[in-house]
Amino acid sequence: MPLEHIIRLLNNCKYNIGSEFIAASFRFMQLLGDFEDRCGGEELSAQQKEEIIADALQQLHILHIKHPNLKVLVISDSTVFATRVNQLPFVYIIPGEISHIDAKSQSTKSFDKEFLDLLLLSKAKCIYRYHRAPMHYSGFPLTAAQIGGIKVETIEF
Repeated sequence: MPLEHIIRLLNNCKYNIGSEFIAASFRFMQLLGDFEDRCGGEELSAQQKEEIIADALQQLHILHIKHPNLKVLVISDSTVFATRVNQLPFVYIIPGEISHIDAKSQSTKSFDKEFLDLLLLSKAKCIYRYHRAPMHYSGFPLTAAQIGGIKVETIEF
């Protein structure tokens, strides 16, 4: 990926999210049935999917009440969740195809989005890492926090 391309994508993201923002990370793995993870995992029933999505959306509303003047960068491995979250006016999701560096079909994937996710996460004022069983505790936001020297708070819901 050429440096000019990265800078252009990053500037576009910064323009859309603003200079100060917080971040929220959700790692569903295969729970919502739209992301194949090398670690495996079970897909939830339709009702369970709706329940976990509704609970996660509620957590984002709570976060917005806590930080009403800041946009929330949402990072997730689920297209279903990203589509639902993207309807919230206080949320920003970096556009692009969701993939994982450990994906089996790496040769056909672009990792631009994951790279931008990591860079922008590292620039957030704070990262909130959300977890509810049977979700996965993601290390991705922890890495971004180390890069940016920022705080990560794990929220159990």
